[in-house]
Amino acid sequence: MGNPDHIHEAGDGRPSRRVTVNGKVIERVFFADTLNGVVKHYDYPLRVDPSTGEAAFSTMHGKVKVELI
Repeated sequence: MGNPDHIHEAGDGRPSRRVTVNGKVIERVFFADTLNGVVKHYDYPLRVDPSTGEAAFSTMHGKVKVELI
């Protein structure tokens, strides 16, 4: 069973997408929820969070739009 239509994740098998938050294109997105207005994307330049040892990311909130490209 796949994700609901409003959830978009990297590697979910769907084609490439363009993600915008409040009209601004966001790069390096690995999670987007259009229903709840949440986007998670990797920071650039890529850095490691010292507390977790994983790639650092930021979370944005707003009007999220996902378009297939």
